[in-house]
Amino acid sequence: MRKSTDLKIYAYGLLAKREHSVAELAQKLRIALRDWGGELESPEESAESKEEIIQDVVDNCLAQGYLSDQRFAEIFFRARMRKGYGPQRIRQELKFKQVDEELIEQVYRETEVDWCDLARQVVMKKYSGADLADIRTKAKAYRFLMQKGFFREDVEEVMRSLNQELD
Repeated sequence: MRKSTDLKIYAYGLLAKREHSVAELAQKLRIALRDWGGELESPEESAESKEEIIQDVVDNCLAQGYLSDQRFAEIFFRARMRKGYGPQRIRQELKFKQVDEELIEQVYRETEVDWCDLARQVVMKKYSGADLADIRTKAKAYRFLMQKGFFREDVEEVMRSLNQELD
């Protein structure tokens, strides 16, 4: 079947560029099938058969080891940490990408990172030339770290340590 082969090649191309979650790949394949509809589709095909084709392609990618939610979550977690995001934000983004919550928690637990230290690095980079003794600047820094997805306790600890250094 031409559609299945074309979809498989398309999936391999997507996975060659970057990791995807299972749900993310399936969604992209649905869009591709819809966009290709005119040239590949026969009128008697139902939505159910399209979903079967998509599921077959996804299953094939999983079986070949080209697709893995575990690997996607680990890589995504590390990439977002490098960009200065905290655990709450990263976990929320993974949920949005429809990664299983148990898998998200497992990856979070296995991540060996000092979130306070990361929050401190992020705030020092952002406010390197600013006067962190100023109450308004402190409030901005606090909000900034909260928006980045760090836990309140970690943000408060970072702000306390900065206060002690400034005294």
